Amino acid sequence: MNFMKNLTRSQKRLLKLGGTVLAGVILLVIILSTCLVTIEPGEKGVLFYKWGDGLDKETVYDEGVHFVSPWNTMIIYDVR
Repeated sequence: MNFMKNLTRSQKRLLKLGGTVLAGVILLVIILSTCLVTIEPGEKGVLFYKWGDGLDKETVYDEGVHFVSPWNTMIIYDVR
């Protein structure tokens, strides 16, 4: 950490801000990757609410990319 002694106060703040922003972006990518579910052609999905009403059999999801809350689970079935 010898290089930190040569930095000005504003450069140190900028370095800390950059680290914070980088950590935030990494956290956002991790959260979004768990929230996006892809249903392939020939598949259907139903949503299971862990802390709610359980399995939602009324709503069937077609192929495509769907946003699912991280605490819920999309159950995907092959319908071919």
